[in-house]
Amino acid sequence: MSGPTSEALFLKARDSFLASLSPSEKQHLSGCKSIADVVDGIRKLEHVNRAKRRTLPCLARVKSFGDQLRPYFDILERFCDALPDWANIALGALQLVLQLASHFVTFFEKLCITIESIGSRLPRYQEVYDALCSTPSAISQELKSSLQKIYCSLFEFLTAVARVFSTRDGKIKRSPRIVASLVWKPFELRFQKVLDEIALHKEIVREELQFASAGALRTVLMQDRQRARQRHAKLAEELEEQHARNDEQALRTFTASLNQWIDPPEYKQIVEDAFQEKIEGTAEWLFDTDIFASWREYEYEPGMHSPDALSPRIPPTLLWVHGEHYMPSHYSPDGSDTDDPQGKPGSGKTVLAASTIFELGRPAVGDTDFPPEVCYFFFNKNSSTRNSPVDAYRALAAQIFHRFHKLEKIHNVFAVAVSENMTSLTKASENELVDVIVQCLPHLPMLYFVLDGIDECTDSRKLVAYVSDWCMASPLKVLFFSRPDVPSLLRALPEENRICLTGQHLDNDIARYLELVMDDMIWQRLLPANADRDQLIQNLVDRAEGMFLWVRLMVVFLNGPVMTKAERLETIMEAKAESLDQLDAMYCRIRTRIDRLDARSKNLAYKALMWTAYEVFSSHELREGICQDGWDMDDGASTEQFDQMIILICCGLIEKGLNGRYKYIHLTALQFALTGSPRQASISPLVPPQVTSKALMATRYVSFLALQVPRKPLAGRIGQNAKAESVQERWPLLRFAAYRWIPFALDSIQQLPEVSTIDEVDQMISTVSPYLKEGLGIMVWVEALYTLLGVNLRSTFQESRVKAIEMLGSPCHPRVESFLSELQELLADMINLDQAWGITLGQTPSEIWGDVTVFTKSKFLVTTSAAMQESLAPRLEQAVDSPFTEPTKPIFSVAMSSSDASKLAVLSIFPSDAFRLGWENNTTIPCTQEILKKQKAGKSRDSIECGFSVLGGDPSPDIANACLGWQATYELFLVQDTASHSVHLVTISLDPMDVEICLRQNLRYTPLRRWKCTFPLSIAPDLGHCSILSRIVSFHSNRATYSSTNLPLNFDPRLRKAWSLDMNMSSRYTYDVFWSADSRYLAFIDDNRLTAVSLAIFSLPTAGGAADPVSINHVSAQSSWSGLISDCQFHPQEQLFLFRRSTNVYLWHFSEDHSFPKLVHNLPPAPPRLDNDGHEICRSSNEYRVSFSHCGMSLAIFNHGRPWPTLMPLSDFHSPACSPRKRMAIEAVVEQNEPRKRAILARSQEGTHERSLEQTRMPPVISSTAVVCRTDDSTGASITILATKEMPGELSLMRRDEEHEVNISVAKLPSYIPMGPVTATVSLPSSLSQSEGLGSANCKVILAQKSALVYESDEAPASTYLPLIIRKDARTLTITSSLDQGRENIKSMSPALSLPYR
Repeated sequence: MSGPTSEALFLKARDSFLASLSPSEKQHLSGCKSIADVVDGIRKLEHVNRAKRRTLPCLARVKSFGDQLRPYFDILERFCDALPDWANIALGALQLVLQLASHFVTFFEKLCITIESIGSRLPRYQEVYDALCSTPSAISQELKSSLQKIYCSLFEFLTAVARVFSTRDGKIKRSPRIVASLVWKPFELRFQKVLDEIALHKEIVREELQFASAGALRTVLMQDRQRARQRHAKLAEELEEQHARNDEQALRTFTASLNQWIDPPEYKQIVEDAFQEKIEGTAEWLFDTDIFASWREYEYEPGMHSPDALSPRIPPTLLWVHGEHYMPSHYSPDGSDTDDPQGKPGSGKTVLAASTIFELGRPAVGDTDFPPEVCYFFFNKNSSTRNSPVDAYRALAAQIFHRFHKLEKIHNVFAVAVSENMTSLTKASENELVDVIVQCLPHLPMLYFVLDGIDECTDSRKLVAYVSDWCMASPLKVLFFSRPDVPSLLRALPEENRICLTGQHLDNDIARYLELVMDDMIWQRLLPANADRDQLIQNLVDRAEGMFLWVRLMVVFLNGPVMTKAERLETIMEAKAESLDQLDAMYCRIRTRIDRLDARSKNLAYKALMWTAYEVFSSHELREGICQDGWDMDDGASTEQFDQMIILICCGLIEKGLNGRYKYIHLTALQFALTGSPRQASISPLVPPQVTSKALMATRYVSFLALQVPRKPLAGRIGQNAKAESVQERWPLLRFAAYRWIPFALDSIQQLPEVSTIDEVDQMISTVSPYLKEGLGIMVWVEALYTLLGVNLRSTFQESRVKAIEMLGSPCHPRVESFLSELQELLADMINLDQAWGITLGQTPSEIWGDVTVFTKSKFLVTTSAAMQESLAPRLEQAVDSPFTEPTKPIFSVAMSSSDASKLAVLSIFPSDAFRLGWENNTTIPCTQEILKKQKAGKSRDSIECGFSVLGGDPSPDIANACLGWQATYELFLVQDTASHSVHLVTISLDPMDVEICLRQNLRYTPLRRWKCTFPLSIAPDLGHCSILSRIVSFHSNRATYSSTNLPLNFDPRLRKAWSLDMNMSSRYTYDVFWSADSRYLAFIDDNRLTAVSLAIFSLPTAGGAADPVSINHVSAQSSWSGLISDCQFHPQEQLFLFRRSTNVYLWHFSEDHSFPKLVHNLPPAPPRLDNDGHEICRSSNEYRVSFSHCGMSLAIFNHGRPWPTLMPLSDFHSPACSPRKRMAIEAVVEQNEPRKRAILARSQEGTHERSLEQTRMPPVISSTAVVCRTDDSTGASITILATKEMPGELSLMRRDEEHEVNISVAKLPSYIPMGPVTATVSLPSSLSQSEGLGSANCKVILAQKSALVYESDEAPASTYLPLIIRKDARTLTITSSLDQGRENIKSMSPALSLPYR
């Protein structure tokens, strides 16, 4: 039986899970004997069967997770005395939460991915089980306790999931105000806490097992073990405290990420505009109707809306408010006219809907527990292009979260939904949004949806169907507003679910509005003082017939300055029209008035109407667009005068909203402007056809870019970012011009008849074609795009390019075809530009004038002459019979530069074709073209016999076929100031047995359907030696010939299996080789997971030959997230080896007999840090980096995220003494307090650039693996590092002394160059030449790829672009020296440290 402690823990975990379930759900909880039972039970569920294509991969993830848990449960049963029932209970709980989630396929997928993520963080329990079986004494009390707590952590995760999907709290008992005060934990925080706990226990498990297997080192490490246990306890305590502190920050960052994921359209402005138009006392009649009152007071009970054969599908919680039907005079009952009877336009439905929102949001008297909430969306084709159902779902989902995120269930629903997209820029799909809304609705008892303009929705049928289902299954109440011509609502809703806006309802509201208008007109003397006010109002009310829009247009018309009082009275008192076409007649009357304006006013009116028909402009933007020759009123009141003029000459057809932007007064006004009068054929449209309008607007946009925006950086000088507000103020039209000229140009061409053109399109092409050849102008355009619109422009470019390519596929005029070809080429270049530089340009748009053009080759851009790049990426010409036609890129590679940056060596591995085909196609290895054809034809992988199958298992004898014909190349380059030259190229044939052993050790196929493999490579600092796997290659003096030998790895019997052909893929084995700075010694360190780590130092004879072991030692090491031992490094001068094991730093005098590594420093627990989403990142040993300084006198300790290291004098741990002067210099840097904040100009305004660069006192050559400490008579001690930053990529030289900091931005890099596996070396010139061009004044940058920890088949190898040489004119480097600014610039830079600078 299990002990009382474990029994209590397991019972508490189970009971907490059960408490999150409803009674009916508890009945479905049953034990499962195996993960196969779990998967089989889920596979039989209806929702899972219905979506097999999406759910089968999910079940595979669950199966993998269960397989990982099987040996864990065996450990609990055998070594922790737990009953087998606890494994069955855990699997049953897993099956239940999967069953609860299966109703929502999108959520089911995300949950399975989350489960897989947890599984990837668990210890490899099969190896733990094997280790415990061989050493039962290893099961210490701490290990047993840790294993038990992992069980509790898993149940905590299942409980968090159950809280999301369980219906236990389907009816909320407390108000949001009460629930918000309770202690609660959002799902993503629970998930992060579980991961942190698993990580901590995983470290304890590995530590305890390794300690048990330490053997001879047991006594030496006993003290270390005690400290580790104390540290674990402290970390666990801090973990709890930090999670509590981070909740609020996590919520803020999560909300920001969620908004990006939902991507809601603007939904507030139209409601605010509509409510602003409401007249006090109007719209009250709607709230007094019996139907509205009955709908509002209806109480929902779960299950009461379940449809059957006798009951309707539309629930009473759905209400439709619509206008009256009317028959236009041009409608023909005999069918000669295709138009149907329409809804009466302009009856004030939008204003009524806005009024209803505010009415429903008011809580009933005495109702404090259930305050109502209203979510809304108004479809509007007049002022928005986002009118699809998914746009409504986005707006509704955003409002639900913002109003109810303090409710735990609501927050958890969104947390699960967005969990997979937190770090990406993807937006929620329609299915994801619907699932989110559906899961939230049952928990919100007083929620209303108000949806206006359903007739303007792009798919009203789908919208109505979804909303009806929501009302059937939840307490939701929905109010639709629209015209009556919505077929889906007409067919579905009975009369008791409708309210018709009749003239009788609206007359009182119109009269109330006209009372205010007439009083105002009489006061302004536009009407006689003795006019019969009541008679005028009544006549207008009778003529309006319930159309608010007609009344508003009439009021604007009557306020025209050219009318007399008598004419106004006559117009008001006109007889009522014979039909309901008076709105069209009003538009025709307005058209006539516009035509009677003077030529200039008329021209401006038609321009304003055309531009407003296709965009929503502010006053400044519209004025810039239509007044090409400028506006002649530039005093302080020019904007107000322009607004008055526009409204006046357009006779009220367009208006200015509360957001300061122009729009048509109503959709019918826009339709009249675009199509003319349907009643009077002689009345033509106010706006030219789309082909003409958009061609004219595109021409204006491009002429604005070409003529009114200078061809230079927007800020006026290179290297300085312009502020978006300043740019917008200076060039108001620039935002629209930059973003819309290409779509408008394509739209106009798309409307052309085949193989023809028109004058406006010809003019547009004549304007755009020269602009495309103005490289500086295009660069200004690019800078404007990223300054004013930010990132994520790629999708816009892609949509436009697809349209251009489609049009090129159709017959078109030769001139148009040539123009489209040029345009799609520009778009292709812009797509590539955004892919490589989007993040950089989004943050620093001015960089388009800098390093961007060094890497971006485009005929549309002007390449800078101040820099150039040279790729030395290795390639291998193919044999005649190879299935590959292009020169082959290596899959594994490493490069290294000499200490003076004058030479570069590149070691590349080219595998066999059989391996490459399987690797690059993520399929079976070895692979042939015949296998690929079978798989593409759909043949099951199960029937393909191969060496390494994607299905896993031991390799077959065919593995040898994949290991034949592997080649390595070793190339040495001479890197000069202007170009690089290949000095030697050596080809090395790899031993097939060495390759096969490596693949058996490391090659694996992941659940994500990709291959992973490690392939250890290294190059000695003298560039005369290299290691390929366990083979050491020494090149002779001429570098053209070589000799090689394998490392003698027979010093440890436990290594024999890892280095034999008996090794299989289930037991991974990795290792690394490190070289001393003088290339005389090399270190071999392996990672045998649970057994002891092997660490050996070998010496290399100076004359070449076999490597002889100098000292062999086994070090028992504890876990670190990136490996058991890290930060391995030889001392620059002495026979001293440094390495770190978790937070323990060791030094080894390997030349001394019987020496052991000595623990010299224990790093403190790293301070907590948050990721971009506000979650605390688990503090593993990789929070630190440790290395020697380049002089060898100190240890440099970097903490993650902090640019500057802490220096510790090596003399504190090591007997050789430093000179007093150097010791004082080091301590001055180590112990310095906050430097004096004294700004020092880096670029002397009186001196030359040469003096400015010299003032920085940078070393002539520095690597990103170096920490350079120096002492100067004038500045004292200083530290210099070469910092690398990713996303966006950047290299910066940073120097800090006792007084100030200097930062030199050396190079910006495109996103396709990964900075993680890269070593950078920068060489500065000794002096600056004043001659132009690149030469002796070069700053030389060498980017060399490191040997990757793991190579993955779905990632482009670093050798695709690396190694890379960048040469820059040093006079163009950006230097900052102000301490405050320097701190800001280096805030996010984290240098990678390994070997010292020599």
